[in-house]
Amino acid sequence: MRFLALFTLCLLALVALSTSTEPAAEPFCACPRNLDWVCGSDNRSYPNACELGCSAQRQGRSLSVARKGQC
Repeated sequence: MRFLALFTLCLLALVALSTSTEPAAEPFCACPRNLDWVCGSDNRSYPNACELGCSAQRQGRSLSVARKGQC
C-alpha cells in the first residue's frame, strides 16, 4: 500500500513538472559551419544563408539574401 501511495505521489510530481509554464525553448536549427558570407536584407552579415534563415525564424521575421559577401 505504501508503494502505491509513493508511486502515485511521484507520478503527480512528474505531471506537475512537465506542465510548467516556462516559455518554449528556442527552435533548433542545424546549419553547416562553412563560411560563405551573405548580406541579409536587414543589412547584417551572416556566415551563410542557412544561418540567415535560422536567425529569421528565431526572430519571426522575413529575411532574404540581399547579396553575396559581407555587408
